[in-house]
Amino acid sequence: MVKHKFNKLIGTGETVEIKEQALLLLESSGTAAIVNFCIALLTYLSIPSKSHTWFGFILATTAFRLSLFIWYKKKSILPESSSLIFRVILLSILLQGLSWGFASVYLFHDAVDLHKFYLIAIICGMSGGGILTLAPSLVAFSCFALPSTVPLVIVLLLEQADTFRYSGLMGVIFIVTVHLLAKRISLSQMEIRKSRRELKNLSEELSAHKDRLEMLVEERTREVKKSRENYRILIEEINDVIFELDPQGKITYVSPVITSLLGYTPQTLVGSNFTELVYYDDLESVQKAYMKVRSGILKPLDYRVYNSENSPHWVRSSSRPVMSGKKLIGIRGVLSDIEQEKEAEKEKEEFLRRAGEKQKLEAIGTLAAGIAHDFNNILMGVSGRTSLMLANINPSDNNIEHLKALENYVESATSLTSQLLGAARGGKYNPKPIDLGLLVDSTLSLFGRTKKEIATNCNNPESPVVADVDEKQIEQVFLNIYVNAWQAMPNGGTLDVLISTVKLGIRDCEPYQTIPGEYAKISITDSGQGMDNLTIQKIFDPFFTTKDKERGTGLGLASAYGIIRNHGGFISVFSKVDLGTTFTIFLPLSDKEIDLTPESEFRITKGSGQVLLVDDEELILEVGQALLLELGFEVVVAKGGAEAIKCIVKSKDEFDLVILDMIMPQMDGSVTFDKIREISPEVPIILSSGYSIDGLATEILQRGCNDFIQKPFNMAELSNKISCVLNA
Repeated sequence: MVKHKFNKLIGTGETVEIKEQALLLLESSGTAAIVNFCIALLTYLSIPSKSHTWFGFILATTAFRLSLFIWYKKKSILPESSSLIFRVILLSILLQGLSWGFASVYLFHDAVDLHKFYLIAIICGMSGGGILTLAPSLVAFSCFALPSTVPLVIVLLLEQADTFRYSGLMGVIFIVTVHLLAKRISLSQMEIRKSRRELKNLSEELSAHKDRLEMLVEERTREVKKSRENYRILIEEINDVIFELDPQGKITYVSPVITSLLGYTPQTLVGSNFTELVYYDDLESVQKAYMKVRSGILKPLDYRVYNSENSPHWVRSSSRPVMSGKKLIGIRGVLSDIEQEKEAEKEKEEFLRRAGEKQKLEAIGTLAAGIAHDFNNILMGVSGRTSLMLANINPSDNNIEHLKALENYVESATSLTSQLLGAARGGKYNPKPIDLGLLVDSTLSLFGRTKKEIATNCNNPESPVVADVDEKQIEQVFLNIYVNAWQAMPNGGTLDVLISTVKLGIRDCEPYQTIPGEYAKISITDSGQGMDNLTIQKIFDPFFTTKDKERGTGLGLASAYGIIRNHGGFISVFSKVDLGTTFTIFLPLSDKEIDLTPESEFRITKGSGQVLLVDDEELILEVGQALLLELGFEVVVAKGGAEAIKCIVKSKDEFDLVILDMIMPQMDGSVTFDKIREISPEVPIILSSGYSIDGLATEILQRGCNDFIQKPFNMAELSNKISCVLNA
């Protein structure tokens, strides 16, 4: 019931009265807050107190009301929910009243008589003075006057001294009197505001009536001058430029729209030949079209003209000859602005070009990925056999040197397949949060030590720029670009790297099909020979190179492109012949903490138990079985997913571990994993692939697969991976 009455009193609808009261209270809030602060400060200086809590309370409520005033000044207009704003203003006024009520009671008890009467005068004065700023709303006045005066009046009435009790009675009379006065003033102001609204409505009606009369007069005037006026509006107010030429091509008339289109005034163009405006490269085609128009062949023409700043601007002209009998007396036409249309066409062509490049790279990437996968399987055989021979050879044997060299060759070949997988966007092998600034410093330092004829410089921000990346792959990207820059500077030069962070929007990311957000930006600029546009369009193609065969394979930049794309980023390149090249890399920022865990060395550890080895390649099964036997395990091999399921069904509780290939015909690793988990939920499973940990492999790991091992692997890597899984 109380809430209903309050809502009825202050208004719950978006009424004009409520909005006016809110505006008046907001406009007076600045003055009221300053006066409130000054009185509080004087009281603080005049009346001693044990605690200054009361003063802080008053300052806080004053600041609250002042903040409403500042907000109002910035907004300049009220939002649609004016009743909500009105309630907030009432709350701020009520809090001010409560703060003074609390202060008066708190100070009164410990104050001397002189200070008590001073306090009574302050409270009464503030309540009376509140009429000036709060009279627009009786509710607002009550919200301040009652909580600020009633507590002190009650205290006075409870005092033993007659003087204070009489003061309390006078306070009651004062409260009633002031509220009656405030009510009269509030009603008067309401009447005034109502009268103003009525006058405003009347004024608007008169104004509307005046407008209707003026429109009627104008309509009658337009009827008299209709033909000439319509022609003037058609020429001067449409977006297109109307022009007229004499038979020699001189401009005899041009509409004022030419100013907004090209920046010229009509007066400056009249009398000049239109060919003076035509862009030099388009002049010949425009002159041919002009001669065709003279002979009656009408066809729109797109060409460029110079604007007032001497820059080319695309326009489209449609014109026809003006004849007097059989005599040509001029050319009349329309000039349309098509600058944005041409820009849109250019953007569309660029988008289609990039889309075509993306499809081409994806097609080449698919081929490269297949080659890399099969090559990794072959390397797996070589690496496995080499590990087995090293495990069983006498350390003093002369062949041990050849076997270790063979391992190095396998490692080099693995690096090549890594680049192929990078070009194919084959995935991130071991992503973790990395400070890109430190990684750039280390790679640039390594490059600088070997290429001392190149002056290197790195500009890092003060705070770390962290991205979730595979450190080795991104290091490979940087080194590939450094080497490319070095080869473009045969006589030496400078290589500058700038690292920063940027926020990319949809427009920035759409051409590269990436997600808008915060990105790390790494700009690598060289002072080399630069490239032409044709080279730039092919620079990321696998096996494309401008160098001699002995100096490069053409995989470096293709691999860099694929790696960055697979990390959710992109690379752009800007280059001019003889002016150097800038590669700009964008990588999504990470909010994770930097991983400082050092990589542990792989050691061969013997084990025991039964392992199910699943693969579709005989070579992998043979080598894998031999490696596992050498490590002390019993091995059951399954050629393909279907055979693996049969083995699990037959002896599901006997296997201590399953090593599962990801890419297999008929039943791939994903389906096989799910079926194994249905039959034997607890058996540990290591996923193996010649591809990377990203994509399908990541999905399988997220579904509960225990770990992943990248082909080709040797005995030490296999031993370490098995130990991690079985001892987890």
